[in-house]
Amino acid sequence: MTWPIRNQILLPFAVLLLLAVAATSLTAAVLAARRGEQVAVAQLSRVMQTLGSSRFPLSANVLQMMRGLSGAEFAVLDQQGQLRAATVPENAASTTGPATDSPATGQPSSGSSLAEIVGRQLAESPQQHEHGPADGQMMLAPGTVVEIRGTRYRMAVLPRSDQRGERITLVALYPEQSLSRLRWQAATPPLAVGGVTLLVAVLLSYQVASRLGGRIRTVQQQVAQIAGGQFIVLPEGSQRDEIDDLSRSVNRMSRQLQQMQGTIARTERSRLLWQLAGGLAHQLRNSVTGARLSIQLHRRRCGRQDDESLEVALRQLDLTETQLKGLLAVGRGERIAPVSGRLSVLLDDVTALVRPACQHTGVALSVQAEVPAATTIADMDGLRGALVNLLLNAAEAAGAGGTVRIEAEVAGSWCEFRVLDSGPGPPEELEGELFELFSTSRPEGTGIGLALVAKVARDNHGHVDWNRDNSQTCFRLSVPVEVNAPAAPAGSPVPPAEERHGQSVYPVFGSAQSSDRNGGNGTHSDH
Repeated sequence: MTWPIRNQILLPFAVLLLLAVAATSLTAAVLAARRGEQVAVAQLSRVMQTLGSSRFPLSANVLQMMRGLSGAEFAVLDQQGQLRAATVPENAASTTGPATDSPATGQPSSGSSLAEIVGRQLAESPQQHEHGPADGQMMLAPGTVVEIRGTRYRMAVLPRSDQRGERITLVALYPEQSLSRLRWQAATPPLAVGGVTLLVAVLLSYQVASRLGGRIRTVQQQVAQIAGGQFIVLPEGSQRDEIDDLSRSVNRMSRQLQQMQGTIARTERSRLLWQLAGGLAHQLRNSVTGARLSIQLHRRRCGRQDDESLEVALRQLDLTETQLKGLLAVGRGERIAPVSGRLSVLLDDVTALVRPACQHTGVALSVQAEVPAATTIADMDGLRGALVNLLLNAAEAAGAGGTVRIEAEVAGSWCEFRVLDSGPGPPEELEGELFELFSTSRPEGTGIGLALVAKVARDNHGHVDWNRDNSQTCFRLSVPVEVNAPAAPAGSPVPPAEERHGQSVYPVFGSAQSSDRNGGNGTHSDH
């Protein structure tokens, strides 16, 4: 069973808050109650002192007025202890009541009349002495509790002389019930404030804990969905706290996992494709070898030695066989060292290989290149395949009556190849991923050709890009070259091979009838 973080935050905080508020409120209530009681007793004492120092007669009317002002009951006893005037009923003073609390012992004492009760309390009071109390000196300060006919009173006694000089005793009885009511009235505001404060604090704590728990639960559900293969990304909040940072991290993880899953899927498809290509390459190599032997035999028997069409066919077959060897090497996980050659020879080979396809489709092919004669490139086969792919794509994109131009420019130790065509350009939805593997808009496309062009650029430490300018599509392939270097013997590898990366033999995917950028209607789309 899970213990929600809301409860982990709320319960300890609520218990601590409850104890703090309860202790504070109870303390304030007790102090307020005591203060209220002290005020009432002090008020009664002042009334008694006022009556004790005055010389007007303490008649029943005067006692009733004092009763209305102070809320206490008053009685006057003469020197013989007889009741002279009182605000309490006469039967209350003469009827035997419950026991009273002695001020000296705190034990109950009994009496049958108010005079007897007062006399007994005075006799037990530590203030009593042999000469008796002086006039105006309060005896039994208002803390002595007596009970008369079931009602508890705080009693105070004040001896004094009347206007004729006779000794009388003024008795004040303050109801205990009135004191209790004063205590509650004084204690209620602190308790009410404490209760409201506690309620507001608990509600606020519950809201904060619920909000934090809800945000954490949202992140937990997102992580669970990611674990299930749904790489969702939640909107990021505006709060800059730990939970928001956690949510951003989970979103970043989701994006990375989605990218990694796509990379794994593409890698798996690529691996399967290369395995399939390796098997097909073995069969096609035998067929290409047979076709080349047949053409050579035909030229020896029937053709002329300078027949250009047969020469182009043989060169195409040689190039195809070279690419098939590369596919076989890739399928076996082998690496073939790149072969260097002259840049001028590369341009001648590429032009010769592509020109028949352009003539067949009615595309005008032109070459614009002024390069130093001694310029050497490091990977003849790889660049030949890449440029042929770009030119065949351009030819199909241009369509019948269109134009294709290849340009080469050497600047320093770099050579930039530019393939321009008059076609409409790649589809808008493929512009951002044109060089990605398996990126194609054609159902029958493979999406490999331009990806291999990008791989050639990377393996030769160069780069490839494209743009649209003046109604023309231009692909630029830049690779490093060596100027004024002696030409390497044909077939010699370029040292050091360990400094180069990847496979150096690349197939030519595309023809005049199907190319990597053409969807069959004159638009660019990689297949």
